Amino acid sequence: MLSTTIDKVVRAAIAEQGYKNLRKYLLFLHFAFDALYKLKRDNVIVSFRSISLPIVDGRATIPDTVLAMGQIGWQRGQYISPAISAPNMSMTVGASGGEFNGMGGWGKYHIDRSVVPAQIIFDVAPAQAEVYVEVIDQVLTPTTETLVPHEAVLPMKSYIAFRHARFKTGAASAEARQAELEYMDEHDEAMAGLSDLSGAGIWFALSQKELRSRMGLEYPFLFGG
Repeated sequence: MLSTTIDKVVRAAIAEQGYKNLRKYLLFLHFAFDALYKLKRDNVIVSFRSISLPIVDGRATIPDTVLAMGQIGWQRGQYISPAISAPNMSMTVGASGGEFNGMGGWGKYHIDRSVVPAQIIFDVAPAQAEVYVEVIDQVLTPTTETLVPHEAVLPMKSYIAFRHARFKTGAASAEARQAELEYMDEHDEAMAGLSDLSGAGIWFALSQKELRSRMGLEYPFLFGG
């Protein structure tokens, strides 16, 4: 996935606003951090990363900062061998004899959410001391080097322009309102590009956005909601 950094997005936003120096850098960086939170909240930015969790007695504890998980497995040579999700599996490690998953590895797992923090329980304790998990987690301390995926760059720059216009002229000004509409358009287009809607579904969503604009309905516009 193509990406850039928040630093580069902020510098681009400063240049597009017509400033010849970086005196607005800290203000725009603050707006960029706000945009990062909003774009993650609205799933415009959805980025998995891999983390390793120690396995103790056939269990791995999931950090509280994890919002969602993808593939779970353990390393075999240069590859990650996936485990099989088994929601109805016994909560007791070793209760079953294990199962070959057809992809070069053994084992099933279940997520135990009855404990806090939640745990990954394997049917047979793996020989490896750690398991690899794809996660979406909270960004507690974003920095200037935090990565921004390509599809989120325009919404982030538009949000910075909107907040700056509101900062300069007030929330009720025509300039701030126009900048807000431009941000909403960029946000909706990014959402449409990332959705799994059919062409007809996207056309319907965009037509609803136009109707919302004409009627002055409030943001956010939720697909399928």
